[in-house]
Amino acid sequence: MLRIAVLLLLALLVLGDQVAADDGPPQPALAPAVRQEPLQMTYPSAKEVAAHLYALQKAEKRVEEMEVQQARHRETVHEQARQQRASAAAARQKRVAFPLGLGRRRVAVTTGLGSSGWWDDVQAGRWEPETFKALYQEVTSDVTYLGVGEWVGVTGLFAAQRSKRTILVEPDPLAIRELRANLEIESRDTGNPRIAISTKCVSDKRGPVKMNGNGSSTSSLLPGLPWLQGAPTFEATCVTLADLFQEYHLSGNVFIKMDIEGAEASVIPSLFTWLSTLETGTKPSFFISFHRQATPNSRELKEQIAR
Repeated sequence: MLRIAVLLLLALLVLGDQVAADDGPPQPALAPAVRQEPLQMTYPSAKEVAAHLYALQKAEKRVEEMEVQQARHRETVHEQARQQRASAAAARQKRVAFPLGLGRRRVAVTTGLGSSGWWDDVQAGRWEPETFKALYQEVTSDVTYLGVGEWVGVTGLFAAQRSKRTILVEPDPLAIRELRANLEIESRDTGNPRIAISTKCVSDKRGPVKMNGNGSSTSSLLPGLPWLQGAPTFEATCVTLADLFQEYHLSGNVFIKMDIEGAEASVIPSLFTWLSTLETGTKPSFFISFHRQATPNSRELKEQIAR
């Protein structure tokens, strides 16, 4: 009996192994577990922290010093450039007296578009002496001077010595630059706040236009003038005399010197209606340069003005 029982047990074991083998593919064996080592945290010592902070502060201080040095260097470069510009400007300056003993004092001017020789002609009375005589007679301490077509400001500087107020109108950008330079010298020397500049051009119509000129005293609205052949063009904005009177609140005695290279032919006829509308007490007077090649009817215009 014992032998039979053992045989039955062995049979059952073999049958169990076959059944287990039929359940599916063999399962892979599990990999042995990897042992995780605990993470070790290290911290700098107080001495190391202090050393790092000291090094950082030292680097920041060095950066600040470099920035200060760079700022000082820039200031030095700018100051040297300013001194060079001032020296160059001083080399281009000269002091001139107005002709015929009419000016109250000499003025310092920049020689450029208005050359040194040309200023010598002004001083000697070889350039438009009649203009200076008219300004001397008409521009007094109760008169506002309005110079239209002022170029580099020769008549404006003279008028500013005598007038209550001075407004200079010049649209040519090259001439404006020299005009501003001359007025800056005048302001520095005298502190005269009574001079204003307008970069507009004066016409009988308002709006943007193209003008001909290269910085000379002959820039004009009119195309095809023989003395402007080949001259470049520049853009300007035109206004009327009425606009200037309104912009600068002009009233009382106003002396208007107009030298606009032929454009007077269109401006003058437009003035008559405007003059009839002026308020009582506003009394403009005119000194107008006529240009025969650009204004063939100058005699008729003068007769209209006289009437």
